[in-house]
Amino acid sequence: MRITVQQTTLITALSHAARGVEARTTMPILSGLLWEVETHAMRFTATNDDYTIVHRLPIDGETIRVTASGRVVLPAKLTTDLVRRLPQVPLEVTVDAQNVVHFSAGALEYTVHGMEAEDFPRLPTLPLTTMWHVSGRRLAALFRHVLFAVAVDQTRPILKGVELVAEERRLVATATDSHRLAQSELELVGEATDGKLVVPGKSVQEVIGLFEAREEPVELALGDKVLVMQDDRFTVYFRLLSGAYPDTRMLIPREAKTSVTFERLRLIDALERAFVIAQHNRNQTVRLTVGETVELFTVHPELGKYNETIAVRARQGDDLVIWFNARYLLDALKYIDAEAVAIGANGALSPFVVRPEGATVPTHLIVPVKTG
Repeated sequence: MRITVQQTTLITALSHAARGVEARTTMPILSGLLWEVETHAMRFTATNDDYTIVHRLPIDGETIRVTASGRVVLPAKLTTDLVRRLPQVPLEVTVDAQNVVHFSAGALEYTVHGMEAEDFPRLPTLPLTTMWHVSGRRLAALFRHVLFAVAVDQTRPILKGVELVAEERRLVATATDSHRLAQSELELVGEATDGKLVVPGKSVQEVIGLFEAREEPVELALGDKVLVMQDDRFTVYFRLLSGAYPDTRMLIPREAKTSVTFERLRLIDALERAFVIAQHNRNQTVRLTVGETVELFTVHPELGKYNETIAVRARQGDDLVIWFNARYLLDALKYIDAEAVAIGANGALSPFVVRPEGATVPTHLIVPVKTG
């Protein structure tokens, strides 16, 4: 293999593909990146227990020129660190018969010992059914609205995933850790197949940024226990979670006995002030009181207390006193892109709903904290 490639082009490609490298493994081949160079394209592949990522670069004759094709596996971290420190000039990269890779730029030369490409795990070869086409920007936004609510412990492994349900040309994403729930949706265009699956939240979190800035459509295809997400530059194979995701359709109340509308940024500011003390409580608890005035309150027996009356846009229904985890509400507000938010509650012990004012998505459900 022999190529000439711009340093900036190569380090960008390595950084993208290296997201999929297995961080902790006893098999050296899994800590490597598979490089494949052909006449018309260059590919970088990395794999781990949860997903495989393939990054494709076209051979344009300017940023990349191919003299000889070939394949080799290089240690990902070492190679990325090395290339990052090379000057921003065209690099000569050659691979000899012993899989030793030579990087040169003028009088500078590095050599890295590679591994045999044939030992690298093969990509899944299975029949795929194309399910949906969604722009990268909209798909990333759908996941961003819910990923923070994915469970992080192993008590119920299925809750470490995001459920995707397609029905009647709507794609709904749901995540819950049993203390809070986040749900968002988008409208599907073109041909769309109804279906349901659960994709690991951590895996999506690590790679969704690859598609985020793209208006071009991303194809989502389903195979046997695999979801494939791809555009013209990247293909990601996600290993799906097995098991039944809990039915959350009946959890979100349709009506509220108490409804309060806040300016979103003003509420965030108040919660962050409260959180200075609340973060030291066991459940990071803050109390919301809705009566003649609307107040936030928290106290710590050793550190002090916080109390603030908050101006609201609107208030309807019954009086309310409810304790909740301040971090959960802050997380929800961060991913609501609206000037105002509405909170709807049905008493001190029932989960309350947070939505953009006048909209139904995204929807956040937060379980209150019992006190006393």
